[in-house]
Amino acid sequence: VKNLINSFRVSCMGDPQSDNTFDVIVIGAGIIGSTAGYHAVQKGFNTLLLEQFPLGHSRGSSHGHSRITRHCYGGENQFGQFMPEAYKLYAQIEKESGTKVYHKTGGLFFYRKKHVYEEDIKTLKEMEQHGCSFDTFEGADKIKKKFPFMTIEKDPMFAIMEHDFGVLDPSKAVPAYQKMFTERGGTIKESEKVIGLDLKSSQVTVTTNKGHEYRAKKLILSAGSWINKLLPELKLNISPRRVNVMYWREKTPGSFPVKMGMLDYDDDVYMIPSLEYPGLFKVCDHDPKDEVDPDNRDANLDGTERARVQELLANYIETYMPGLHSTPVVVETCIYSSTPTTDFLIDNYPGLDNVAIGGGFSGHGFKMAPVSGRLLVELVTGPKKNIQYDLSKFNVDNFIKK
Repeated sequence: VKNLINSFRVSCMGDPQSDNTFDVIVIGAGIIGSTAGYHAVQKGFNTLLLEQFPLGHSRGSSHGHSRITRHCYGGENQFGQFMPEAYKLYAQIEKESGTKVYHKTGGLFFYRKKHVYEEDIKTLKEMEQHGCSFDTFEGADKIKKKFPFMTIEKDPMFAIMEHDFGVLDPSKAVPAYQKMFTERGGTIKESEKVIGLDLKSSQVTVTTNKGHEYRAKKLILSAGSWINKLLPELKLNISPRRVNVMYWREKTPGSFPVKMGMLDYDDDVYMIPSLEYPGLFKVCDHDPKDEVDPDNRDANLDGTERARVQELLANYIETYMPGLHSTPVVVETCIYSSTPTTDFLIDNYPGLDNVAIGGGFSGHGFKMAPVSGRLLVELVTGPKKNIQYDLSKFNVDNFIKK
């Protein structure tokens, strides 16, 4: 991956005396910004991608080796609507870049609420035309028979096995998009922090800590947990949250023969095979509580929240996954930029058709990033008729604190 990054780092540094005017500027080179930049150059726009940290950094939400991808969404169709295109676009970048990003594992979803289970079945049936395949299981006895390595509680209990569920590798996906972006003429400036924005004129001006002023007709803000630091005037209801990521080992090698992912909607717990640490299992809580300053993510680590999460997951593992040790082998931190509803912000800046904001991806936006990036480009470059999705839940008005 370092070679992949270095191969285009040299070509994208640019001449400090060169023209600093672009068609589109994208702030933030995580997965959202990198896909947006890619789609902008695909449409023929001279595009600048600005990143405050060195490429490949681990300060945001786009590092590591494993993110879930799936069609099933617990009845939340505002997200599921994106998935057929997301699968297609990730396959496209794999082909263009020659980089493997998606690892198909299959995934098991547990439900205790029948109406949520039935809503996901409805969604999956609608996606069968896109090649999505799945199996359903009703009743604890049937689930236990099919998956004997799990301890299944008494009814009501329902499960769906989605065969295209898989793991996306951020350490490959982000550089792949950046590589194709620069090969198509895009410019990346890394280790360059934005310290000023002038959005008032028809041409946006972006000032950085290196004394540069960049100008463009169009601007996309995809700064992750730093979005409120860039746009304090909007008072967006997006909070950076520190996440405790935990990896667990089998009690006996081969005793927990699981190569697939699992997600429990009621307990907000998920598990996927670990690409970071082969042989370990990534079992995590999807509801972090610690609000943090993204510039000091690991400050005030008093251990209270980590202890809460570890106890929650240890109890879950002891109850449902007895083949795993109930003490994690590795504990790391990352960061979510969370909204109260976990809906995303994908919309224009209020009153400005030439500025778009992407934020609040709440720890589950990676799988949809190629679509989100494309939509952000459509919002500022048009035509908006190409936005074939219902984005009403992603409107900026939903996220401005009243």
